[in-house]
Amino acid sequence: PYSGGNVSGDFKEFVNKFQNRAGELGLSVEEARSLADTYGSNTHSIVKIIEERKAEQLQSGLPVGLYARLMYALEYECIIKASDFFIRRSSMLYFRKKELLDYKEQVLELMKGK
Repeated sequence: PYSGGNVSGDFKEFVNKFQNRAGELGLSVEEARSLADTYGSNTHSIVKIIEERKAEQLQSGLPVGLYARLMYALEYECIIKASDFFIRRSSMLYFRKKELLDYKEQVLELMKGK
């Protein structure tokens, strides 16, 4: 099976369940859906990052979802270069360029420390 493809039952139910937790995790419903769609059954690792690293996330200046994506990419996907994250892991360069421009310095600073 593919990484993140081990969702037991209906995938829509899985996504809806995660979306229902969006508010308590500090995510919008749209961001929660995007995370569930991207990470599938590995979403539990994203939730763990969000729940256990709130102070670090706040200190970073990054939004919750972006911080979780970056930490997941660093720890589970072994990204090394900024392009690994901005292009291949988040597609920010192509689809969320304003967000990339707004947060690139914070992302680079966090990557430097890992």
